[in-house]
Amino acid sequence: MINHGYQYWVLGHVHAREVVYDQGPYIVFPGNLQGRTIRETGTKGATIVTVRDGQVVEMDHRPLDVLRWALIEVDATESGDLGEVLAALRTELETTLDAAEGRTVAVRVRFTGVSAAHDEIVRDRETLREAVRSLASDVSDRLWIEKVEAATRPVLDRAALRDRDDAIGELLVDKI
Repeated sequence: MINHGYQYWVLGHVHAREVVYDQGPYIVFPGNLQGRTIRETGTKGATIVTVRDGQVVEMDHRPLDVLRWALIEVDATESGDLGEVLAALRTELETTLDAAEGRTVAVRVRFTGVSAAHDEIVRDRETLREAVRSLASDVSDRLWIEKVEAATRPVLDRAALRDRDDAIGELLVDKI
């Protein structure tokens, strides 16, 4: 493509914006104008190409989307309870909203990590969803929670497991 003598190649069908080459000729996947699902996160828009005297002199991305999609992963590893996890989520929601430049944001929240808060996170999924939605509503009416995923794991107390008077305890005594 570089050796064909063109100044600008605009490539289509790929929904994610990517500048493949920017040192003449420009080779660009401009992406799509509006994200439609959680698989199309981030800024969406168009590439404006400036031509002077028959030469491409500049290209500039212009955000045109009216709604942004975002995946927020909250690592709950250091959190001792659900309150701490939600406080970390609040910070992430605020940061995501600031980056959206005044747009509404559709958010998928995923809690991850080995955490003491695991039991609280997974105990009642509907209660968790409502807590996340309520928090988002407190932060801004421009946040919409698309989905809440709990992918945390419990902290294992190996000593307590080893001291159990059952097959698990016997298995661990033999291995440790």
